[in-house]
This record gives sequence, structure tokens and C-alpha cells, in this order.
Amino acid sequence: MNRFFSDVLRDTTSLLITTVLPFSIIFLLSACASPEKRSVSTADVYGRASAVRNGELERLLRDNLSNWQGARYRFGGESWRGIDCSGFVMHVYEDLFRITLPRTSAAQADLGYRVSNAELEAGDLVFFRPPSYPYHVGIYLSAGEFVHVSSSRGVTVANLRLGYWHRYFWTAKRIPFLRPKPCAFGTRDCATVDRAVQ
Repeated sequence: MNRFFSDVLRDTTSLLITTVLPFSIIFLLSACASPEKRSVSTADVYGRASAVRNGELERLLRDNLSNWQGARYRFGGESWRGIDCSGFVMHVYEDLFRITLPRTSAAQADLGYRVSNAELEAGDLVFFRPPSYPYHVGIYLSAGEFVHVSSSRGVTVANLRLGYWHRYFWTAKRIPFLRPKPCAFGTRDCATVDRAVQ
């Protein structure tokens, strides 16, 4: 009887060594090969400045305009068939930068940090306080131009240094750590963010 248990134990051990152990080793090695989670580095922080200098963020934003060509204004709208200013900004930041912003312009104004007109860079949020509604938001491009949703023209580019927009300009905010990076979908470029500072 002891010999029987001894044979069973030997056969079981042999089976474990020849089949289970190699699969376990392969599993452990493949787990070691999986990508490591990235943390924010100094290069990431300064990557935004480099991307702005190279015009990459502005190019991404201007290229994205073609997706919204002909989109009309609709209060509370969130699609090409009709969208408002904060919905547009929310969608652009999600689509291009993988950043989820709040839905309202008032809540968006609470994010990031304030920048002066002289410090404006592509991707900064520009806020206005026109008499018709409490807040209006757009995304800065360059040379005073910003993209936004006009109640009369839909998605359009305007200049904050001129007339109406100059008169009602309120503040500008920067959402840090944007850097262009290839998207997972095709060859289109986008930017990603490791974290957004509020």
C-alpha cells in the first residue's frame, strides 16, 4: 500500500514538473514583460512647452476644426448637429488630449492656472463674460485667434484682441501637462495628459 502511494506521489510530481511548472514560468515571465506604468517625469512637464514651440498643439487644434465644420450652436448640445461652447471645449479636450473636463464653462473656469494675455499658448482656455450669458469659453490657437462656438456662426475662429471679444475678455486658464502623442486609432496625432492640476 505504501508503494502505491509512493508511485502516485512520484507520478503526480513528475506531471507537475513536466507540464504545470513550464506554463507557470511562461506566465510569470510574460507578466514581467508587461509595460510598466509611467509616472510623470520632468520631460513630460516640459513636453508641453516643446509641443507649443513646435506648433504641434496649434496644428492639432486647427486640424480638428474640419471635424466641426458646419456645426451649429445649440444650448446644451453635445454633437455636430448642435453644440454649445463648453460642450465643444469638453469634446475637443477629450478627443485630442484625453482630458475629461466638466460640462459647464463656469466649472471649466475653475480648472488649471491663470495665464495673462501675453503668456497665452495654443490649447489654453479663454473665458469671456458677455452681457447675454454668464460665461463663454473657447480654446486659444495663436496670434490672438481662438476657436469657439458662436451663437450666430456655430464653430468658428475669432480674435480676442478685436471688438466684441476684446471688450468681454475675462480670463485665461492653462491645463498643464499636454503633450502630443500618436493616438491608438490610425496615424492621427493627439495629446495625452498624465495628470491635470487644478
